[in-house]
Amino acid sequence: MCVATFSALRFGVPGTYTIMAVDGALGTAVSRTFTVTAAAKLLQWAAEPVGPVLAGQKLNNVTVWVEDRNKNHVTSDHSVVTLAISTGPTGGTITGNATTNAINGLATFSNVSFSKAGTYVLTVTGTGLTAALSKKFDVVAAGTTSQLVVTSATASTPTTVIGKSFKDITIAVEDSFGNIMVRQTSNVTLSLVGTTGTLIGSKTVTTKNGVATFHNLAINSVGTFTITATDNALANPSTQFSATVSQISTIVSTPTHASQYAVGAPITLTTHLSALGGSSLAWTGNVRLVDSSNTTLLTQAINAGGNATFHLAGQTASIYSLHVVYDGDANHLPSVSPVFNLTVGPGTTVQVKPLSATTIPSGGTVTLSVKVAANNGSALVRTGAVTLMEGATVLSTTSLSASAATLTPTFTTGTHILTVVYSGDSNFRASTSSVLTIKAT
Repeated sequence: MCVATFSALRFGVPGTYTIMAVDGALGTAVSRTFTVTAAAKLLQWAAEPVGPVLAGQKLNNVTVWVEDRNKNHVTSDHSVVTLAISTGPTGGTITGNATTNAINGLATFSNVSFSKAGTYVLTVTGTGLTAALSKKFDVVAAGTTSQLVVTSATASTPTTVIGKSFKDITIAVEDSFGNIMVRQTSNVTLSLVGTTGTLIGSKTVTTKNGVATFHNLAINSVGTFTITATDNALANPSTQFSATVSQISTIVSTPTHASQYAVGAPITLTTHLSALGGSSLAWTGNVRLVDSSNTTLLTQAINAGGNATFHLAGQTASIYSLHVVYDGDANHLPSVSPVFNLTVGPGTTVQVKPLSATTIPSGGTVTLSVKVAANNGSALVRTGAVTLMEGATVLSTTSLSASAATLTPTFTTGTHILTVVYSGDSNFRASTSSVLTIKAT
């Protein structure tokens, strides 16, 4: 008996088969019927989503085949198949049953939807099965407009200062899922709530790609206001948002002044106010000339252009540390100028006659001859007093006579670091001598 053995036969398609063996010399032989099955290896789209799909719309008959490695449908398979987003817009999710069992090798998703508009690619997966990606498809805003939403890039509460426009205010027309209705064309109108302030600019704008953009809007008063946006084409035709208008920051200039003024001479100081960033609004309110002890010397009304002039008279000799304070008004914030020094009267120099000896016995007395000279060579007699100081300690004080004085202090044992301080008078400014060192032994 001879036997023919076929050991490498394969069937590429699952199904029911019979095999016939043929030998021309012997005739034919037919096998019994048998079934060829295939293992599930991969997933393949049978019907994938096709856009555009409306947000919230349920997808019908999205189906996926379970196939073997030869891409034959495995009709005996009942794998669990899951639908997921491979790529899509930020915040995009699948709503509905995204997991189902294949029936006779076919998985059907019939109640899934997407609420976020954008471009999607889906993936289907199953345990032990190669996943499949869908083609791109678009989800677009739902067909029914629903609401107005403030979408300004500068925040939902626009802010500005008085006299300046807000940055662009944008109002989007959205569906109930928050998607902008890019195909929507309608008119959006803004209005102020209440009677305070006036909204200035184009208050009605036609939407473009679902968005109404308001340029150069302003409110002519300081405060926080409620603005209503209205579009009567919508199911929810209006929304409200807040807008804030603040006072303008201001700058007070340092008054122009001379390097020195004569005693008793009239002094004119002019200051100017400016608005940070510029402004065409008129100025009101007062400016004050204030000294270093925070005492107001003069108060002057500011004119509409932001200028004011102070007139001082009768100032005695001294160096005055001053600044200008603007108290603000309804539109302008208060501000303070830099400190400046106002010098009145000539300076002086305290001269101490050199001693014949700077070392003395303990308990000894020294005679200090002091003269106060005018720096400008004035013939006027210096009056007032001179004081001998050791650090912060007053050793003795005496009045000037003919611009001079004599001090006769007594010193205990030790080294003494001394200065002579001139008090100044109505015509001459105060001054201090150079340091004098005396050693008592």
